[in-house]
Order: sequence, then structure tokens, then C-alpha cells
Amino acid sequence: MRLENIMKALNKYVRLATVFTLLLVFYVFYYPSNANTNDVISVKIYPNYSQQTLIGWGGNIYPFPVDDDFMKYLLTSLPVNHLRIFSDFPDVPGEIEDKFLSYINSKGINIILNFRLNDRTLTINDLPKKICDYIEYLNKRGISVRYLTLNEPDAKLSSKFTFDNYVSLVKLIKTELLLRNLSTEMVGPDTATPNGRFIERLAEVGALSYFKAIAYHSYEYKGLDGFAAIANTAKFYDKPVWITEQNYDAVGSNMYSNTYAANNIRNLFWGINKGNAELCLFFSFAWGRDGGVVLFDKGKKVKPIFYELQKVFNTIPKGSVVLKTDSEIPVLAVRYNNKIIIMLYNDQNTDKNVRISIGEKQVLRSIKGMTMDIITY
Repeated sequence: MRLENIMKALNKYVRLATVFTLLLVFYVFYYPSNANTNDVISVKIYPNYSQQTLIGWGGNIYPFPVDDDFMKYLLTSLPVNHLRIFSDFPDVPGEIEDKFLSYINSKGINIILNFRLNDRTLTINDLPKKICDYIEYLNKRGISVRYLTLNEPDAKLSSKFTFDNYVSLVKLIKTELLLRNLSTEMVGPDTATPNGRFIERLAEVGALSYFKAIAYHSYEYKGLDGFAAIANTAKFYDKPVWITEQNYDAVGSNMYSNTYAANNIRNLFWGINKGNAELCLFFSFAWGRDGGVVLFDKGKKVKPIFYELQKVFNTIPKGSVVLKTDSEIPVLAVRYNNKIIIMLYNDQNTDKNVRISIGEKQVLRSIKGMTMDIITY
């Protein structure tokens, strides 16, 4: 009898051990929060949820001599169709600026002239005339100025005007353009950061109607919340969004580092996905007339961000339709010619396994740290 009891007890423990083993196997291999799947990053693509259509790529630049090796390499390496060009209100346009604008125009690149607002000698009444005089001069030379911006009206270092004076200035410039029958359109307000409140104030006084597109600079000094807020305002007023200076941090970071490149790609993809931007202009292709640049140094040494931008610009064509995504890493997904193009950027130093869900289809990828992966589906 004692042996029989012992055997029953053993059988009971064997059954319990079997159940425990099965539960452990299920936990390890199937339960979603287990250690084996914690290392897998989730990326979801919604192929039936279309957002904005991208109208191309571009950047910011100062006028350079047309025979400058850097400029030629830049414009042949990056497929840009918009350039925002810093102009210094030349009474008699200098030879460099004149020839540069002619060259850009001959390449079919849309010119966006950018004018500063920090010149203390220019008044509200001076600026509209001075801007339109210059545009008329260029038009007579066969140079088409498609758009103009007024640089950073919300930043004290960039603008001498109060909010009310800025609104008056915008109205006067728009009126002067119409009186002279100039086709140049204003894009703005061209704020220094994703300053949603400044744009809301313009909407409250009816000033957004003067702009072809709502524009801002994507520097993240105030965080990322402004991107979506501006997108919502633009949608309400049926305006496209342009990021006229796209950069994570133009002056404060180590621009030779992979981290700087990663932060910029994250900023770019965020501006497109959450900010609904149809056009992003990197800041800066070239900064200053002395040859100082952001993508290259004065010795023409290429920085990592150049190669990442080159991949994006060459992979995502003009006319691509942005698809909704949810992702733990920077991602940009578009539809073009009945294909889905997905760009994934692992912005961490370590390799990552990624599970990409495209509707019902799933794809597993391994992406090395600080590298881009491209999938065409």
C-alpha cells in the first residue's frame, strides 16, 4: 500500500512537471513580452492610408560662382528641384549672385528667394518695394523667382518687427506683387522653430491666406510637439506644409558624427510623417560666401549626413505618396508607380532585428547600427 501511494504521488508530480514545462515553452516562444522578442523592433506600414504627395527635395544655399567645383558636385549628386537662396538685397546685383541665379534657373530648379528681416535700415514701406524691384530685375533677365520667404519673423535675433508689424509687412508685399503683376508667391511664415502658436496667431488675424504654403524650420529646440500641431492647422486651412530649413541642429552639434546624421534623418522623417511636409529643404548645402558649408568642409571633406541625404533623395522620387507608419525607429514609407518603398534607419549604435508589417504581410530584417535599409515591395 505504501508503494502504491508513492507511485501515485510520483505520477502527480510528473503531471505537474509536464504542465509546468509546457507553460514554460509557451512563455519563451510565444508570449509577446518574452526576452526572445524584446529585441525585435516593430514597424507597421499602412498601405491603404495615404497622406501627402512629396513635390521633390531641396536645400538652402548662398550664391556660389557657377564654376565652383563644390557647387557642381553638389547639384549633380543630389536630385534637387527647389533651392532656397539667401539674398542680400543687392541694389546692383553682384556678378556671383546674378550668374548663380541664372545657372539655377537654367537647370529648371525652383528658386525660393529668402530675405532677412533684421536690417535696421529698412522699414515696412521700404521692404516691399526693394523685394519687388529685385524680382522684376531678375524677371527681365529671364530668371523666374517662383517663391519668396521672410526669414524667421518669430525670432528676436532674426527679425526687428513686432507681430503686428510683420502682419502689415506681409500684406504690403502681397499687394505690391499683385500691383506689379508678379507671379512670385509667398511661403511662410518661415518660423525659426516648429512654432505652432505663432502660426495660430497668424490664422486668427487671417494672415495665412497670403501664403502659398505654411512654412517653418524644424530645429528641435522646443521639442517635436509643434510638427503635428502645425500639420493640423495647415489641414484646417487647406494649406500644404513646407519645412524651409530642415535640420536637427545647424550649429551646435558635431556635424562629422554619425549621431548628427542619425538625428537629422529622424528629424526629416518625423517632419514628413507627423508634420505632413510635402517639401523639405535641408539646411544647409552651403552657408556663407566664404565657402563654409554644412555638407562639406572647406577642404571638400564629405560629412556622413551628405551620404544619408543622397540615399533619401535618390530613393524617394518626386510624386511619391507618403504612407502612414508606426515605428520605434525612423522610417519613411511611400507609394510610387504601384510599388511601396520603405526606408528604415537604425539610429542606434547596436544592430537591431526589425519586424516590418505591411498590411497583413510581415518581413524580418536585421539592420546594422547607424545604417539605412531600403525595401521595395
